[in-house]
Amino acid sequence: MKMPAPNANEAGPVAAEPSFESTTRFEIIAAANGYSQNSCRGKQNALTVDTPAGRIAISARQQRRALAALINAGSQGITALEISSWAYRLGAYVHVLRHDYGLAIETLREPHDGGWHGRYVLHTPCRIIGGAA
Repeated sequence: MKMPAPNANEAGPVAAEPSFESTTRFEIIAAANGYSQNSCRGKQNALTVDTPAGRIAISARQQRRALAALINAGSQGITALEISSWAYRLGAYVHVLRHDYGLAIETLREPHDGGWHGRYVLHTPCRIIGGAA
């Protein structure tokens, strides 16, 4: 049995599938130099903080926001309830800041009806150099 030769002008099964560009999350823009760049502009990559031990760069968004909140609160500290609009897991963010970045963050127990909650106070002197929370 002889198969017909494929015509170069016909669209095969690959043409029916969606193209790579239509399935990517960010729009790809062709630059003048021939390289492509994505259109996700305005996104900060890291929060850079100066500490006595040196500079640290935090790239995870929630840890950036938690550290900025701790720095802004000063000796008063923060609780999960005070920043509950975005910090759903404040204890986890503080854990990462303590163990991965070596920051001294104290947990104070504040009793209330039915138990207690934690107030987190940053004791490591930190100064924000660049980036955004």
